Formats: sequence, C-alpha cells, structure tokens
Amino acid sequence: MVTPVFFASALTNFGVEPFFDAFIHLAPCPHARVALLPGPQEKWIDPVKTPFSGYIFKLQANMDRRHRDSMAFIRICSGRFEKDLVVKNQRSGKEIRLSRPHGMVAGERTTVEYAYPGDIIGVINPGLFAIGDTLSVTGDSPTNRCPSFSRRFFARIYPKDVSKRKSFDKGVMQLSDEGAIQVLSSVERQGIFFFAAVGQLQFEVMQYRLKDEYGVDTVLTPLSFTCSSWLLVM
Repeated sequence: MVTPVFFASALTNFGVEPFFDAFIHLAPCPHARVALLPGPQEKWIDPVKTPFSGYIFKLQANMDRRHRDSMAFIRICSGRFEKDLVVKNQRSGKEIRLSRPHGMVAGERTTVEYAYPGDIIGVINPGLFAIGDTLSVTGDSPTNRCPSFSRRFFARIYPKDVSKRKSFDKGVMQLSDEGAIQVLSSVERQGIFFFAAVGQLQFEVMQYRLKDEYGVDTVLTPLSFTCSSWLLVM
C-alpha cells in the first residue's frame, strides 16, 4: 500500500490546489446509511435518490459574539438541501424551517443556497437542536449513534462574583448543550449541582471559556468521585 504525501504551504499558496484536486479524487464518495425504523426492519438511505436527510454532530456557542448565538452543524446524508427547506426533527417531532444556513471557512460565514450529500452546513440553533438529532423531509432518518463515554472527573464550579450568576448559568447551559461538560444534580439536596467530564482538560476549557466568552471568573473544587455509570431501568 502506498500513502500519498503532499508538501505545500497555505501561507504562500504553494501546492494547495494540487492537494485539493488529489483529495477529491482519493476521498470516498457519500455512501448509503441505515434508516431509523421501529423493530427489526432495515432500510437503506440512498445518498442520491432519497430526499434530504442529515444529522447534527456538533453545537458551538458564541461563534458570533455580537449576537451570542449557538450554531448547529449538520452533516448532509442524502438529497439536495435548499435554503428555507422545512424538515422534521425526529427526536422532538417538530417541523423546522432551515432559513439561515451557513457555510464556514476559518472565521468567515457565507450564506448557503444549496448543499449536497457529504457537505456540512451550519444553522442557528434557537434551542431546538441537540447533538445526535436527525433531520429529514420524508421521515427516514439515518442512524447516528454518537459515542458517549463514562465521566471520570467531577467538580463543583461556581463564580467568584455572585453578581455574575446569570452569565454563569447561561454559559453553563450552552457548554453543557455542546457536550463539553455534563451537569449533575444532587438527589438528596435540591439546587446543588456538580459537573462531570471525561478528562481534567475539559474543566480547564470550561473555566477559560466562561471567563473569555461570558466574563465570569470561576473557582473549581475537585470532588473525590472517580467513576460513574448509567442505570438501566427495566
């Protein structure tokens, strides 16, 4: 097996175009995906023949700090996407008009009129989307099992300045929606919240973003818990 190696520079624009041409030639085309159906039935979603479907794999808050918005990233699995397309969120059952789709390159946004399988677009999230949501026109949604890892680090985080509580709560809500951290509540004591993460770095990122994006300095107190598990209710 031979692996191609490219030498180029984005700064001087040397060798970038040959890399893109080769990447288009070597990269796999969009493939069929299994649809979500009740029971043991199985149906394949053809990327060309099936009308629009896609799934949300990422949420990102404060990409535009002037508006404090949240962006949902959609990976298109089938069909042609058009601006103002009305789709159904299979998790909530709600119909949503995707009226402001964006294409993003570095820090720039451009309005997207059309997109095709394999493309990734961003739409403003007014609180209607969550990671793992599937969107479609016909009701046939591609399976997308986002991995979920057991948390091993736990801590209490609170703002140094009590007057910043509102900004702190908003930041925590948006960061938890992104999946950066998990918010846990105490069963025994109402109103007591803890934060869980896969690694210690997630807490450091959380504290940095709360200060940089929401203007909140925080204090972190590690907890002695070392593992977590999910309860299966039969």
